[in-house]
Amino acid sequence: LEAHRAANLTQAVDQSMIWFQDLDDADRAIAREFGSQAAGGPNCGIAEGMAKIAETLDTDLVLFLENDCPTVEPSAGVVSQLDRARRLFASDQLDILRLRHRWKVGDAFQLRKYFAFFLPQSIHPNFTEQAQLKHVPSSPVAALRRLFRPAKARNLSGRALYIEESPETVQRGRIRRLEGEDELFLTDSRFLNWTNQSVLTTRSFFLDTIMPYVRAHPSKRTSNGFQSPERPLNCMWWRQQQFRIGVGNGLFTHRRLDGSWRPQHQAYEPETTPS
Repeated sequence: LEAHRAANLTQAVDQSMIWFQDLDDADRAIAREFGSQAAGGPNCGIAEGMAKIAETLDTDLVLFLENDCPTVEPSAGVVSQLDRARRLFASDQLDILRLRHRWKVGDAFQLRKYFAFFLPQSIHPNFTEQAQLKHVPSSPVAALRRLFRPAKARNLSGRALYIEESPETVQRGRIRRLEGEDELFLTDSRFLNWTNQSVLTTRSFFLDTIMPYVRAHPSKRTSNGFQSPERPLNCMWWRQQQFRIGVGNGLFTHRRLDGSWRPQHQAYEPETTPS
C-alpha cells in the first residue's frame, strides 16, 4: 500500500477498494489511511474474493492486485499505462491485460519450462533474471521436446515476452507487436496462461466468463481449501477460447513484505498460519 501511494495509484483510477478476509475495525482503519474503500467478510478464498471485488465495484474495468504486488513504476508511468489500457479496452482490442512488470517480475516467476522447449534468441537488454539462464538446455534437446510435445511447446510460447527483445519474431504467428504502441504485445490464451498477478480485465468478462468456469470446474488443488482461478483455468478450455491477452512493460512486481503463512518464506509470520 505504501508503494501504491508513492506512485499515486489511487489517483489514477476511479475507485479503489481493499477486500479484507475476515474484515474488522483495524482493516477499515488501514483502508482509510490509504484512501481506499474497505469491504470484506468471512474468508472466502482467492477466487470468490476476486469475484466479490468485481461485484462490489461499479467500474467497467477491474485491476486485481493481491497484497504482495507493489507498484514499481513512478506515477507518470502508472497514468500513461492505465490510460492506454482504457483506450485499448474501449476499442475492443483486448480481453485481458497483464500488468506484472516484464523485467521486474519479482518472486516465483520461472522461465524454466519455456527454456525446456525454446532457446533464447536475442535477450532483451532489460532482462535481469540471469540465474534463470542456467536452465537453458542444448539446442538438440529443446528441438526434440518441441517435436515430441508440440502442444506443450505451444502453450508455453507466450513466455518469450519475458526474455526476448523481439518476441513477435521469435514466436511469429503467436505474438504480435501492436502497431503504434510502445512495447505492447498481443498474444492469446493458446500461448499464455491466466494469472492472478496484477491483471486488468472487464468486470463483465471476469464475472460472466471466468468465474462461471472456475465455479463449475473446481480444482482438486486448493489454496487453504479455497479455489484460486489459476488452477481451474490451467486447462484445455482456456486454451481453446483464444482470449486476447496484452502484455506491456507493466507496473507491478511480486514481492511479499510480511504476513506469509509459508514457513519457508522470508516473510513468514507464524500467527498468520491458517487454521
